[in-house]
Amino acid sequence: GEKLSPVERLVEGFRNFKDEFYVQKDKRDLFQKLAIGQSPKTLLIGCADSRVDPAIVTQCGPGELFILRNIAAIVPPYSTPMPQTHHATSAGLEYGVRVLQVENIVVMGHAKCGGVAALGDPESIKEWKFQFVEDWVRMVYPALQAVDSLFKADENFPAELRAASLEKAVVMTSVSHLLTYPWIKERVLAGKLQLHGWYFDLEAGQLLAFDPFKHRFMQLDRL
Repeated sequence: GEKLSPVERLVEGFRNFKDEFYVQKDKRDLFQKLAIGQSPKTLLIGCADSRVDPAIVTQCGPGELFILRNIAAIVPPYSTPMPQTHHATSAGLEYGVRVLQVENIVVMGHAKCGGVAALGDPESIKEWKFQFVEDWVRMVYPALQAVDSLFKADENFPAELRAASLEKAVVMTSVSHLLTYPWIKERVLAGKLQLHGWYFDLEAGQLLAFDPFKHRFMQLDRL
């Protein structure tokens, strides 16, 4: 048949979704329950990158994940709203933690992240004359400082590892930012909420998690 346009592809996808979730009885029952309310146990902050959809990567179904996505999966540090500023990620965190009372927050960064590359090499994006991206990624500037200080301290540190190291450092900077939110820190200290730093290597097909005891990222699907 004729090749579908990108928008027609979306409509066709919805038809398939409707056939699966509203015609089959067991899945129709699921959406009848979800229509009443949601109770996901995990809030996941992921990158807006089209290649790393968290629900697809983790094979989660409707109602399982409360997902926030932005450039480079960044969590801004806590600050009270000021005029002319926007707090979409913070608002999502507030709803997920205070209303839905999720039990886990996962920050999932990934390999080949353009947002993190913009942080690591600002000159590479000058031609785009971005209005928002540079200020956004600058919120995790401490990650860049940490990685570059490591490279300067160790002359034998391979330059090709810089990108992946920075991507992982951005994840952990965002995890540390989570603890600046008083209602997140309170629940973590009470044992009601766990924080996780994840890294998806889309080239190798590996999912890694930061191990606080070993102080490094370890492959999750081997645990």
